[in-house]
Parts: sequence; C-alpha cells; structure tokens
Amino acid sequence: MEKMAHAVSESFGKKLKVRIVKFKVGNFLRCPHVTVCLGVLVCLCGVSELMEEFLDGYEAKFHAAHGVILFGAVTMLKGLTEFAEGLKVVTTRNTEE
Repeated sequence: MEKMAHAVSESFGKKLKVRIVKFKVGNFLRCPHVTVCLGVLVCLCGVSELMEEFLDGYEAKFHAAHGVILFGAVTMLKGLTEFAEGLKVVTTRNTEE
C-alpha cells in the first residue's frame, strides 16, 4: 500500500512539474516583449549581413544563420507548448465522454 501511494504521488509530482514548465514556457513565449525582442534580433542579424556585404573590412558578429536559428527555436517552442495544450484539451474531452 505504501509503495502504491508513493508511486501515485511520484507520478503526480512529475505531471505537476511538466504542467508548470509548459505553463511558464508558454506564457514566456506569448509575451509581447519576447516577440519584439525576437524581431529586433532577427533584424539586427539581417542588417549585420547587409553591412558585411556592402562595407569593406566590416566583419559581422551575427550572420543570417543566427537569426534563422533563433527564430526557428522560438517558433518550435511555441508550437510545442500549443501542441501540449491541444493534446490536453483532446484528452479531457475524451475522458468526459
């Protein structure tokens, strides 16, 4: 009986931690400040690439690939959090029926 109670509490604890992480990451990624910062950083990467192309002797610290990777990572995280929320909705609907 003790082992079962421990297993249940351990499972609940893991689920709770996952929900907290999904909630925090999802809220962080939906914050307008993150979107604005992402846009500014991607634009800076593009401007840096242009300056490297047109100015002799200028060596860019950020390249277009950095902006694409940053944009891709944030988009992927947004998609994962939305997928997890959608999965939660589907599973709660199935359990209610």
